Formats: sequence, C-alpha cells, structure tokens
Amino acid sequence: MGMHAVMDKEFPVRSTQAEREAFREFLIRSAADMGYKAEVEENGMMKYRNVIVGDPEHAAVLFVAAQDTPVRRFLPETEILHSPVFFILQQLLHIFALFVPSVAAAYLAMQLLGNARIALAAFLIVYLGLILLLRFGPAQKENSMITAAPALLLDLMAAIPEERRKKVAFMFTDARYHGRGGSRAYAKAHEQVAYTRMTVTVDQPYTGNQTVTVARPLAEKCTGYRSFLRRLSEQEILHTEHLPNRWTVMQTDQKQFKCGIELTSATRKPVIGFVIPSGSKAEYTPLRETALLQALTNFVMDITVPAQESGGKHR
Repeated sequence: MGMHAVMDKEFPVRSTQAEREAFREFLIRSAADMGYKAEVEENGMMKYRNVIVGDPEHAAVLFVAAQDTPVRRFLPETEILHSPVFFILQQLLHIFALFVPSVAAAYLAMQLLGNARIALAAFLIVYLGLILLLRFGPAQKENSMITAAPALLLDLMAAIPEERRKKVAFMFTDARYHGRGGSRAYAKAHEQVAYTRMTVTVDQPYTGNQTVTVARPLAEKCTGYRSFLRRLSEQEILHTEHLPNRWTVMQTDQKQFKCGIELTSATRKPVIGFVIPSGSKAEYTPLRETALLQALTNFVMDITVPAQESGGKHR
C-alpha cells in the first residue's frame, strides 16, 4: 500500500491543531523508519511548526508540500493559472460575492433602525465575518488530491537510495492554506535556503489532466533545472507543460523561494487557458502516480551524483 492510500485512510483531513499535530508525528515517525533525520522546527512569531527532513542548508534540492488541508469554501475553487484578465475577473467576482450579503445586511439594518453607524457596523461585521470564514471556517471534506502531495514526497523519500539521501531535503509546511504562514516564516529565518536552494513545491499533482511546472527566473539557472524538465518530459503519460513565471499566478509555498519551482497539474480550457479544477474532478490514476514518482526519482539520482563522478558541483 502506497502512502497515498495510507494517508487517505488515516489523515484525510488535517485542519485543526490536533489533526495537524497527529500528522506531524506521523511524518516524523515515517521519516525515522526510512533512516532520515527529521524534526519539527518552530518559525515566526506564530510559531508555525514545519517538519524538516534532512538538511536544507546543504541539500542539492529541497522538496516542499503542505501539512494542512483547506477549509470549506462557498466560492468557486477553480484556480486560473495563466490568464491575468480572467484571474482578475475571478477575484472581482469573489469580492462581489462578499459585498452582496454585506450590503444587504447594512440595508436591512438601515431600514429597521434608521441609523447609519449601525448600518456601517452591520456591513463590517458581515464582511469581516465572511473573510474569517474563508480563512478559518469548517474543514473541507475529504479531498484525496490535497493528500497526494505529501504522500508523493514520502514515497519519493523511500525510493531514494540511502547513499544519495544526504543531498536531498524535504519540508512539510504548516498553515499552507492559512496565508502560507509556515513557508513564509521558514524563508525569513533561513535566507540562504530561500535565496539559493533549488526548491520544488508539489501541490495537487493529479487534479488536472496535465502535469504543469512554473519556475522562477533564478530556478531556471540552477544546475539541476534541465534534468528536472527532461525527466518529467520522459514520462509521456504526464503530458507535462512548462509555463513561464511571468503572468502565471501561483498561490502556493513556491512564492517564498527565489529558486522555487511549482509542480502541480492543470487542465487546459478554451479561451481561459490552464486552470486547476476542484478536487472532485481529479484526473488521478495509479499510472500517473507511478510515472511522476519515477520522474522525480530519476531527477534526484541525476542531481545527487557524487562530485567525483559528475566532475562539478550542484547548486
């Protein structure tokens, strides 16, 4: 049984503090069973609890996935990746959806009480309440595609030969769906990693029908970047597409790392372009999971070749 099936069964929702703490314990235990050094590191004023496996300061590559799962949304969950116009229209629609009930509450208060200050207070209470609901509301129902990213990294950890593991690091970030607090705090505390380490953030790898990568400009200059693209392209079932960083909107942990690469999946829609649909429309198959794991394993084998064999150093 792969980690995806294990986590779907044991940790389908990781929203509350207790659920995330139980998952962190599972991550530490799983890493230790494989022979990795793993620890929980607290970062920032909010003391976000990121799980660190290996040594990111000296690794050739750092893989990142989220610990938590999102709250339940009352707005459309589809993410528009590479169409700024449609992305802005979508955000305006979200704002409109927040304003309508807020204005209605203010209007009702004005009609009933005839007091402008109370009407303004009613507007602010409803508006801010809806924002808090979006950030801290009830947990989303079980979503196997959200679970897929950390499961893939655990399977990758197991697939890497023991002699190559010292050059690879993993991070499972806290509060990914609460403003990316964990990765933001980690990057601030570890500027060398944030500015120089090749970082691959895995997020919803099977939700769309194509694997999609987005690399920040400095990531494209890293020694292992061409190998990363080549290994993904070798797996034809993934139908990999590499989107330019410019005009691509990524609301993930990738934003915190200057050499960050986003590894996700998307579906191409007419006119709009690439979108990440909701998890209920996932394009997961065991073959895609196996192909992506093989591609990442081959990439790690390339980038962790000992210096005496490769004749050079990896950035």
